[in-house]
Amino acid sequence: MPIALKTDECLHTFGRSVAGRDDMLCGQLRLTLPDPMLATGYFGDILIAFMRQYPDIHLRIDDSLQVFDLAKREADVAIRFTAAPPPHLIGRKLGTLHQAVYGARDYVAQHRPHDADSDARWIAWGEPDGCPEWIKETPFPHLKQLGHFNSPQIQLAMIKQGGGIGYIPA
Repeated sequence: MPIALKTDECLHTFGRSVAGRDDMLCGQLRLTLPDPMLATGYFGDILIAFMRQYPDIHLRIDDSLQVFDLAKREADVAIRFTAAPPPHLIGRKLGTLHQAVYGARDYVAQHRPHDADSDARWIAWGEPDGCPEWIKETPFPHLKQLGHFNSPQIQLAMIKQGGGIGYIPA
């Protein structure tokens, strides 16, 4: 098995070195983002300008929280929410993510999340077990979780429909 893994890595290294010698700006560029809102909202204009400037490059966008192996060319560029990229990758800060607690007015008026005996619920994300650190750091650490939705778009829809409160990007 160790020899097979070493051989696999050598083949991928060879492939990257051969691909790196090509001066033509064409082919597929695979970009992975943790959420489609980044592609449509924050980077939309940049991506459209890139595609117009380089019409021979086919841009493929994968919106996923899955970790792609860049060394094996599972993706060419990965945008992730982290302050510490793995040591074998080059990371660059693109901005600061601000988050806030949101709730529909009627839901907040009816369930009063500030009250110690509130029956308000979190539209949560992350791991469903226990109380995640992000809940402990909010003004409402006493509230229980309604469900887990690892997409800010789904969370926002659930919040707008009065399903609970959420801690989502501002």
